[in-house]
Amino acid sequence: ERKMEIEERRIETSPFEEEYKEGHTTDDILEQTETTLEEDEKDEHHVEFFSRSKSANALLEDDSTWYSWRKTSLALLQKSEQAMLAQVKAPIKQFSLPVFVNETNYFINTIFVDCTDKSKKKNPPLVLMHGFGGGLGFWIANLDSFAQNRQVFAFDTIGFGRSTRENFPYTPDATTQQITTEFVQFIHAWTEAIHLKQFILLGHSFGAYLATLYTISHPSSVIKLILADPWGIPIRDAEADKERLAKASLKFKVFAWGASKVPSPLSGLRAAGPLARGLIRKIRPDIPYKFSFLFHKNQTPLEEREEGVTIPPPEEVIDYMYHLNAQTPASGEGAFWKLVVPIGAAADPLRKRFVEIEKDVSISFIYGEDTWMDINAGYAVVDELALSGWDVDVA
Repeated sequence: ERKMEIEERRIETSPFEEEYKEGHTTDDILEQTETTLEEDEKDEHHVEFFSRSKSANALLEDDSTWYSWRKTSLALLQKSEQAMLAQVKAPIKQFSLPVFVNETNYFINTIFVDCTDKSKKKNPPLVLMHGFGGGLGFWIANLDSFAQNRQVFAFDTIGFGRSTRENFPYTPDATTQQITTEFVQFIHAWTEAIHLKQFILLGHSFGAYLATLYTISHPSSVIKLILADPWGIPIRDAEADKERLAKASLKFKVFAWGASKVPSPLSGLRAAGPLARGLIRKIRPDIPYKFSFLFHKNQTPLEEREEGVTIPPPEEVIDYMYHLNAQTPASGEGAFWKLVVPIGAAADPLRKRFVEIEKDVSISFIYGEDTWMDINAGYAVVDELALSGWDVDVA
């Protein structure tokens, strides 16, 4: 009876069969889980927290009202997220993974896509980290391709998306080091809760920044670090910032001015209420268009489309972008804003920190054709690390 109880509780905590811990038997899992439960049972609130983990991802009821200026809710965010994930062909397992950090309970919104080629299931799994203002749904164009060669995990960073936003240990007077340490601590708690020992870590934008800090702190866990349009690498140069702003488009200048006047970068979106979707279409039309080929099946991807051929941006992506960033408290956003100095640079840049990564960790930088990030900073890091013996490349 005790083993049955433990097994039921384990399943509530994670949707995987015993294969999620490669090389471990069911008895090994039960033994470890029993030890964990015995520790958990010292805290009744923690036990209740684990027992709720299965239902935490059940369909939510929309608690928004017709007269709300900012019509959003976690239920509407969940609905828009499901519309995004529905475009993925491979089966997706989604769950709220419970983690216990700083004596507080949290949930991390997580998805898992199994490897579609059984002969490659033993390849190191891939973990995906989204960028600022994003969520796990932004990986839908990549999940099927990635899953052809390995198991894939993605999660909403703490304070973002449908992961816990309340009680995120960020305070307005926190230092940048305290904030980044907290983010890394949550990533590590997630990897432990999901029993990942070694994996490939791919981060986009702000996710790449956090992925780098995690790799510095936990080098034995990361086999390969992939940084896609990484934010936060260059050392700030005030004169160069002025020159860059002078050459920037009017849209970017307006955005930079507006960002300097608000308490957090996306507070204007929340204040816009019913006008917010229009702002998304005006300010970031590129994001919905990147996913058009998934929602308009008869169209080709943007990079393969003939010049001048346009299609309507998918409303599902605009809805997802809105509901992702209309939620409150915007704790992850507030924490990020504490890490930023004008105009959009990192207060604690990574430029000189890559040498802290163990040399046996392979590092790749990937930049888009129209990236906002400073690709020269990436090339500089690659040159320095390559000369010192690191396995590193840029694309």
